[in-house]
Amino acid sequence: MAVGGALSKPQFIVDMAITEFAENPPHVEYIVSALQKLEKIVFDWGRYQGIRRVAILASDELILPKDKSFDEDILPLMEKYLQPVSNLNLVVYR
Repeated sequence: MAVGGALSKPQFIVDMAITEFAENPPHVEYIVSALQKLEKIVFDWGRYQGIRRVAILASDELILPKDKSFDEDILPLMEKYLQPVSNLNLVVYR
């Protein structure tokens, strides 16, 4: 994830681990837990630190649970948890 101010280059690079071991497939519960923890951080960035853009790099191999669709299952979770501030622009790249 890259985060930057309105007119600047990204200030933060965040690597969010979904599973403890890379060889284990991610589960929706793990993704929800990670997004809930990240929600507080993104809220602080948008509300108090003036961050206006958040870009998420989403790889199907790293974030997509077995038998799930990114567009139908994972993207709505990201929208729910990572858009807590109306003036924060969240973009997901795949």
